[in-house]
Amino acid sequence: MTRLTKKTINGFVPTYERETKENYYNLVCKLGELEDIEDELDVDLVTLYKALTSGVWVKNEEGQIYHANVYLHNLILSPNSAKNNFCFVTPNDVLLLFYRIGQDWALTKQELEEE
Repeated sequence: MTRLTKKTINGFVPTYERETKENYYNLVCKLGELEDIEDELDVDLVTLYKALTSGVWVKNEEGQIYHANVYLHNLILSPNSAKNNFCFVTPNDVLLLFYRIGQDWALTKQELEEE
């Protein structure tokens, strides 16, 4: 895989040394492919990655908020499947529907406390 960007202190910059139509086209195509995946899954890939690598904050039925590591539980992709058809599971078997972000789970504790 060839990276089209590199990280800097201020964010990201293109890896190519001079801007050409081809370089710009390749960058836009890559972004377009990622956006197509996000549209099909109806998820933000950055949020998905952060949740899987750093865990999430969960609000239980009693309103208590706690941190938990999560794993993808169910992912079914087919032309006839509805969006948002997968969820996370915590080590103690709590199922968290991805689309309920900000309601049952969040990336930060503050997001759930504000509710």
